[in-house]
Amino acid sequence: MSNPSAKISDKWTFFFGSGLIALAVTWFFAYQGIHGHDHRPALSVLVGCLFWVSILIGMLMLTMITRVFDAGWAPIIRRSWEFMIGGLPVVLILGVLPLVFVPSLRHIVWHWTDASSLLPNGHTVGHDPILQAKSWFLNEKFFLARVALYVVFFAVITWALRHWSFLQDRERSASHTHRLHAISAAGIPLTAVLLTLLAFDCLMALTYHWFSTMYGVWFFALSIRLALAVTVILTYVLSRGGWLEGILNQAHRHVLGCLMLAFTVFWAYISFSQYFLIYSANIPEETFWYN
Repeated sequence: MSNPSAKISDKWTFFFGSGLIALAVTWFFAYQGIHGHDHRPALSVLVGCLFWVSILIGMLMLTMITRVFDAGWAPIIRRSWEFMIGGLPVVLILGVLPLVFVPSLRHIVWHWTDASSLLPNGHTVGHDPILQAKSWFLNEKFFLARVALYVVFFAVITWALRHWSFLQDRERSASHTHRLHAISAAGIPLTAVLLTLLAFDCLMALTYHWFSTMYGVWFFALSIRLALAVTVILTYVLSRGGWLEGILNQAHRHVLGCLMLAFTVFWAYISFSQYFLIYSANIPEETFWYN
């Protein structure tokens, strides 16, 4: 008889190997873009990585929120989230860190980090009065320190949640549950703040003339929405494979559907509010966002 576990292991080995090859090819083209002064390959890497980062941070938030509120429907689905968020530090380290800490990549993606970079008007970035006004936040050393903080924090919080959850399964101790509640209660506001700053640094700061105080909330709503969408697909695949047979029922699907609707409406509300303010102001530095 064939061993299903062995088949699963072989399948994941194949996917992991394919992912490493794809990552190597991606970085090859990103470095080729540097020599041709083309920022598009590096930007593609950034957007692709942050797409998955947003999904995983959304799952991280859902994991902690359901812990704090003792959501009765969540344990079955939360285990999938706990497995998924283990990849968050990996994506940040393999995808985002090279873009930030390799000077040639950093300067081509976030051109404000290179004071000698030329602007369309012929002046250098270092002499831009808008950047000078924001220099307390948008300076290279502080930027690098913040990105390092994001990676360390998300690595620690995901490790802690996974470690104590898996330990709870083995030891059945109530103390582990209380510890998970405490970690989640502290982790929710910290994750919200760092998620906002991550969106500011990695996306909004690409064009530092443009800014929106609603951008962090928009990115948060997007992350939860994407996480729920992936969860729906994931639970469907696991159900078809028989891993959730007799455990996942219609009530779980109903809750996921309700949350999807709620966060889609919230995301649409934030998106329209941001658009309405930018459209009404009609400031040249902002209108490009919706062109």
